[in-house]
Amino acid sequence: MYQSLASVDKKAEWLLMAWFFFYNKNWTAPLVKAMMDAVPKGCLTLLDYHCDNTEVWRMRSKFHGQNYLWCYLGNFGGNTVIQGNPKESAARFEKALLEGGSNLRGIGSTLEGLDVQQMDYECMFDLAWDLGEDAGQVSNGIADSHAGMVDDNVRKAWKILYNDVYTYPGGNHGELMNYEPRMGWDDPRSKMEVNSERMLEAWKLLLEQDRIATNAMAIDVITVGRQLLDGQFRDAKHKFENATKEGKIEVMAEQSTRMREILCDADRLCSYQGQCTMEQWVGWARTLGIAPEIKDYYQMNATRLITTWGGGIDDYANRAIAGLISNYYAPRWEIYFDEAFRAVREHRDFDYDGHHARQQAFSNDYHYTPTGIVPVNDEVTRASLLATARLILKKYF
Repeated sequence: MYQSLASVDKKAEWLLMAWFFFYNKNWTAPLVKAMMDAVPKGCLTLLDYHCDNTEVWRMRSKFHGQNYLWCYLGNFGGNTVIQGNPKESAARFEKALLEGGSNLRGIGSTLEGLDVQQMDYECMFDLAWDLGEDAGQVSNGIADSHAGMVDDNVRKAWKILYNDVYTYPGGNHGELMNYEPRMGWDDPRSKMEVNSERMLEAWKLLLEQDRIATNAMAIDVITVGRQLLDGQFRDAKHKFENATKEGKIEVMAEQSTRMREILCDADRLCSYQGQCTMEQWVGWARTLGIAPEIKDYYQMNATRLITTWGGGIDDYANRAIAGLISNYYAPRWEIYFDEAFRAVREHRDFDYDGHHARQQAFSNDYHYTPTGIVPVNDEVTRASLLATARLILKKYF
């Protein structure tokens, strides 16, 4: 591989993702050493892909002197759920600087999707310049930059979020409402150990601000709020399923109505910030095309990416964003409700196979019709977001 590069360009350098040294167990220690020694030192740089979870350099003898970058992944598919542990990751990186050898050449990021909660990445890239900051300095720095000012409530909120909420390793996760509904089963990707009580405390503090002054703060308010709503959604789903087992139609109706309201409120909460909307997601894709048919093609790909991922691993890149919640996730839950009510009324078991087939048919046929309306990130819109978030807080908590 290296010789093929060098035959064209004698100064060629090979950049290689090192995750396969962990994932593929056929790579024994002698094989790894043989490969590393086969390339001249300084002509190969490895991306240690997921150091926030697994530091491959520690397993593979610091890549036998070949240059490498310590990389923070944090998020697999651009999922919108709160995840990542920047405090632990920062401690790992600082330790790597002491133990990783002189061939550790820097820090990088390897997330599979953009447009995610930015705090984790801000913290990690700050480490390239500022090491040894305590948690208070870090959380205050996040709070001040996101608020655009010094606000005591925001500082208290981010102290909670940084220390007590952002503690779950990043990976492929999502809100329960985003996954294909299953009777009696929650997608394991939606199960994370997040301190919901402390998260609620933080959200209340964020909503004590006089105004939302920045785009970053608008995203913070939305991110924490929809995560809390998903907790309410999970609770309602479990009550709905218990009622289904017991054949209690009235309770089923009550809980399904509550689930619909939560989906509607989550969609509304996201609708005030362009980055949190399906409209902007597909709009960006369409701008990359010149001819109408190419615009349509890019839009189709953008939609497939966050729904079926092209097929095989549905909901891998799920996102709780306005438009997708109301036009894709909510209809899937309606299919689920319909089958559950029919099963109880007809005194039969839930048809798992038939239900799954209906879900798959809907997902495969889904397309989004853009309106061309993207919310403007201005003072009026952010004021509406703050007012809506406060109403949601009062309604559910």
